[in-house]
Amino acid sequence: MSKLQEVADLARVSKATVSRVINNHENVSAAARQSVWEAMRKLNLNANEMKRSHEGTMMIGLVLPLTSSIAANSFGMDILLGVEEKAFEKDYMVLIGNSSGPNKEKAVVTQMMARDVEGIILLSKNESSDHLHQLKQSGIPCVLVDQKVEGEQLHLVRGDNLSGAMNLTNYLFSLGHSNIAMVTPSRFSTYKDRIRGFRIALLERGIEAGPERLIDLDRDGVTMEQAMRKLLVQENRPTAVFIAQAADLLTAVRVISEYRLQIPEDINLVTFDDVYSPLPAEYVDYFTSIIQPAKIMGGMAVELLFQQVKEPAGMQAQEIVLPGTLNIRKSTCPLA
Repeated sequence: MSKLQEVADLARVSKATVSRVINNHENVSAAARQSVWEAMRKLNLNANEMKRSHEGTMMIGLVLPLTSSIAANSFGMDILLGVEEKAFEKDYMVLIGNSSGPNKEKAVVTQMMARDVEGIILLSKNESSDHLHQLKQSGIPCVLVDQKVEGEQLHLVRGDNLSGAMNLTNYLFSLGHSNIAMVTPSRFSTYKDRIRGFRIALLERGIEAGPERLIDLDRDGVTMEQAMRKLLVQENRPTAVFIAQAADLLTAVRVISEYRLQIPEDINLVTFDDVYSPLPAEYVDYFTSIIQPAKIMGGMAVELLFQQVKEPAGMQAQEIVLPGTLNIRKSTCPLA
């Protein structure tokens, strides 16, 4: 058994926590630090000796909410590819955990900590941050991707959802549209930022995003189909709709077709990340959308993870925001 493991076992902490303590990282709880020093005293070991005998696992954890579509092109798969590629360059392996399911995210993070990963990258879909607080206190480096988590100051790499939503809305304005609606969930930070971007773009033109223009699926308790029907039966029907979640595109298209309307002649559609949504062949490269660089996010998360390892004094939480690309396609056209 390595000296690092002996101390970890006696102190009842992870090997990563022992490493953080002997390298004088600030981001370790007082209780964990005391336990490590007490264990080292009992084993008659000092910090310099421990540093010379450091045996890392050369493994980082990646926690994602995976679905049956993960084998196809998906946002999560691109993050995974970016993480694995960058980790492999540094001779590290990636332990992948699926967080889909009730309380699964907390369980996966806890198990990874017990397996002595040297850092964790996490795309969190969990509204509770208790397990993230525990992870932060353990001293194990952590980087969030895509989603912010309220109440925790953690390193984050994400897309610029606010500016992307503004760009999409402003593009519709440039085509002559002014009666623009948005249909969106609001549970996660990405959608909250898209809502803000949409509102800002309208307010810059003196337009309020009232309930006839902005339908929040979570707040209003309606389905995508119900939301689209509500928009299309209005006397002043919108000429363009911003579908914030690409997974809802086909429902929107079906309802529009039922009302005998044409895209884009009667109604324009814009969205985010349509390339990550399983679409029929006729709708591939069809929707005007913002495409986010998920693979780059994954690679930058690894870089940020290793920066924390290199700076034993501890780093202030950093937030890296990556711009998306506006792809103009067939679902939009100038207002007739």
